[in-house]
Amino acid sequence: MGGTIFTVRCRVNSPRLRRNAITIRGGIQLVVVEFSMGQNEYSRGLRRRFFIGGITAAVSMIVVVIGLLLGGRSYLQHKLSGWHEWANFNVPHDPVPLHSRVNIADGKVTICNEDSSAWMHPLIRITDDYLATVRRIDSGECKVFALDDFRTNSWKRMPPPRDLTIKKVEILADIDRKGYSENPIQQNASR
Repeated sequence: MGGTIFTVRCRVNSPRLRRNAITIRGGIQLVVVEFSMGQNEYSRGLRRRFFIGGITAAVSMIVVVIGLLLGGRSYLQHKLSGWHEWANFNVPHDPVPLHSRVNIADGKVTICNEDSSAWMHPLIRITDDYLATVRRIDSGECKVFALDDFRTNSWKRMPPPRDLTIKKVEILADIDRKGYSENPIQQNASR
């Protein structure tokens, strides 16, 4: 049995240990004690734990790298961020034409519903990039949108730059079906 031997310098008061003690000058006694748990058994268990932990870490890293290479990055960004496009501006193939009036002045966009029915959940897009919405716009009603009301359609929801030149205003709303209106803006009336 291969155990570790520790040498301790002390006074021996135990009669059991006194028989193994060697007395040297000054009454100091040396005791040689062998412990039953050997270093080999302890280090073997420790090595086994480190080996299993290392294998587990390596396999985990390989799985993560393969997942990222196979398109997992976009999936992780989508799932971990918890955000996605907040609006779908999909114009149908045969939309109902919306009768609207659009006015732009002092960095504000005014949208007027000139239809005979209310627009439910209208989605307003300016210059192909920035969106704004309200719950409804009733017949004959006008809503004013400040430039800060518009946001990008990404999880970041970035506002437009203050010096944005509005080239086009599009409206997508629910009536009986989806309705759509596109209003090109003249260059000199965009600010």
